[in-house]
Amino acid sequence: MSGYYPAHAEEYSEEVRQRIDAGGKVLATQYLAGLDAQKRVRADFDAAFQEVDAIVTPTVPVPAPPIGAEYVEVDGEQIGVRARWWG
Repeated sequence: MSGYYPAHAEEYSEEVRQRIDAGGKVLATQYLAGLDAQKRVRADFDAAFQEVDAIVTPTVPVPAPPIGAEYVEVDGEQIGVRARWWG
């Protein structure tokens, strides 16, 4: 697979290209900091579940758009629904 991207970038959807490009910009130090944060969050949830049976939270960072909507407005900017939710 090495060397396949970006030489064959046109074979990917725009959304996939954006994700690959974004992943390539993450520094190793940022990645390691993220892993540390993930461990702390998991420990916090483990501790919380010692006291409660469920934690109810939103599952996506934006309100649900109308059915069929392709874009949502966030801070005055039009953003693709899939990119905002899964990006």
